[in-house]
Amino acid sequence: MRTYEEIEADLRRAFDTNNADALMRTAAELAHIPTKQAEGLTLRAHGWALYLRGEYTEALDHFHRALVLCEEHGDREGVARVIVNIGSVHLVVGDYPAALEQYHHARTIHEELGDRNSVAIVTGNIGSMYSRTGEYRAALEHFHAALAIHEELGYRSHAANVTLNIGNVHVVTGNFTAALENFHRALAIHDALSNRHGVAVLTSNIGLVHANTGDYPTALEHYHRALAMYEELGDRRGVAQVTGHIGSVRAHTGDTSSALESYRLALSIHEELGDRRGIAQFIGNIGSVLATTGDHLAALEHFSRSERLYQTLGN
Repeated sequence: MRTYEEIEADLRRAFDTNNADALMRTAAELAHIPTKQAEGLTLRAHGWALYLRGEYTEALDHFHRALVLCEEHGDREGVARVIVNIGSVHLVVGDYPAALEQYHHARTIHEELGDRNSVAIVTGNIGSMYSRTGEYRAALEHFHAALAIHEELGYRSHAANVTLNIGNVHVVTGNFTAALENFHRALAIHDALSNRHGVAVLTSNIGLVHANTGDYPTALEHYHRALAMYEELGDRRGVAQVTGHIGSVRAHTGDTSSALESYRLALSIHEELGDRRGIAQFIGNIGSVLATTGDHLAALEHFSRSERLYQTLGN
């Protein structure tokens, strides 16, 4: 049997590359080591794999159990890392105040421990929260602060993730040239590191830029490549997102039947995941397509449902 340190090193690589299968496989190996420290890390690894697969309720259960063990063991670094994981679940399901509270708590602990890389990671997470709430200037400030630390420390995977997020902000603010520059820069890093999940994300996002500039064939080419990667990785949230992007292209090109099919498939996945933000988005998207077909009553019903959901998210 391998040592705790050997297994932990593999787990860190799996965390860095968001490899759900590797996390589950290595966590199962770690579960055979009968210590509280090993049990806590096993729960956290298992929880993050569940998070990557979109099983957020089960992920939170694992994270809270891991948090208790880390606190009992006096593992402050472990406590901070689990708190970040809990914040990430709150972020993806749209509970932004809870996410921000967890992130600030975790960053304070990492600062006290002198862990600059972890401070940068949490700073980037806070940037993601601001990006989701439309506070783009604050988002970019946090992303560039995080990127500077990652580049200084030589953490290429983390730098690529932040570069991706910077590109996302440029997309929503309409600076498509800057978005593509950041996406291709991040893609090259993830490709060199054999990070399949990162490559899938960047491939989808490059497709999004082409869709925004009206190059729909190139957009669809990137979306279908990304979809195949997400399906291979078992990333249901990624599948839902790209399926929705494909629906948007179909809607813009007048293929309303295919657009509705894609949107409804994406909606069903988000409903299974409990992703309220995704549910609100795709209910609204379906309403938009129904409006173009002349089914105004159904469209209004969808818009009203979407509006109510967004209001519960504080949006």
